Amino acid sequence: MDVTPFLELEIAPRAVFGCLAERKSRPRFMLRSGDDWTSVTWGAFADQIRYCGMYLRSLGLEHNARVAIFAPNRVEWMSAALGAQAVGSAMVPVYPTSTAEQAGYVVQHSDSRVVFVDTPGLVEKVLDEWDAYGDVARVVLFDATLDVKAILERLRADGRTDLEWLDIEARFVTWPTLQEIGRALDREKPGVFDEVMAGVDLDQMAVMLYTSGTTGRPKGVPLTHRNVAVNGRDWLVINGPLVEENGVDVLWLPMSHIFGFGEACLGNTLGFTSYLSDPYQVLNVLPEVRPTIFMSVPRYFEKIAAVASEGKTDAERRERLHAITGGRLSFCLSGGAGLKREIKEFFWDNGLLI
Repeated sequence: MDVTPFLELEIAPRAVFGCLAERKSRPRFMLRSGDDWTSVTWGAFADQIRYCGMYLRSLGLEHNARVAIFAPNRVEWMSAALGAQAVGSAMVPVYPTSTAEQAGYVVQHSDSRVVFVDTPGLVEKVLDEWDAYGDVARVVLFDATLDVKAILERLRADGRTDLEWLDIEARFVTWPTLQEIGRALDREKPGVFDEVMAGVDLDQMAVMLYTSGTTGRPKGVPLTHRNVAVNGRDWLVINGPLVEENGVDVLWLPMSHIFGFGEACLGNTLGFTSYLSDPYQVLNVLPEVRPTIFMSVPRYFEKIAAVASEGKTDAERRERLHAITGGRLSFCLSGGAGLKREIKEFFWDNGLLI
């Protein structure tokens, strides 16, 4: 693939809007719905980003304000991250496996002004460390059905007197409500979102990543839009000729990790259709959706190789490998740790370069 059109440095949200005219009605994400899949088009994805950005801007967030995301993978995760970046804020990913104390520390240390959260368990972690969220203007619930009042009442019944005066209606808002407000603001002030996004400088902070620190506390690492964009450009120069434009991938790596976020951003640039999955279902999904691109940590390549290796002949092993992966893979990427040489050679001998 000729990657030349994609090598100009730009902030991550612009990749979605730059090719929107030709991609608008195509599926960007595919979501499991019972035994079937439903699509989120590029147009709908772009609208989510736009309306989220307009809402965040209405809160008076200044350039380089931080916005934390404490949730498992979902389309809205990316929409919130890119919506924040589009209006000059930096996104702070919080691993959904974090303890309440760890998440609270990241939110407080990063001085995040808005926190996006999902699932009852993570909402409870937010409430459990509520003192750390004192400077947070809004907590946004991705799932509008989450019953914050019930969780709060249970904590109060357990003796949490410090939560006695917490005003849920003033501090919490649901994603659908955020989107409605953002849509109304966009209609009231057409063109503002695009103008603000165009004014975001490459040297502004884009992401605040928290990694394991030597003192037992996570360490915040700021990355500018230029940091992220140069990394993406260099990746395309090296790997781009091997990647199909408009490919199909299974996106299961955590968006809260730079590997998963990077895959999603690459998909935004190259026009992927991404089937969202999770670590528990991803290997079952592969033969069903038949991706052309698969990115993973080594463990899953090892699992695939182990099953395929049960074939008695070279032909049987190749046939099993194709059956497990869907038979359409043209690009594989392993990251996060070293992949054993014998696993790479097994895939290579069977026609797949990792």
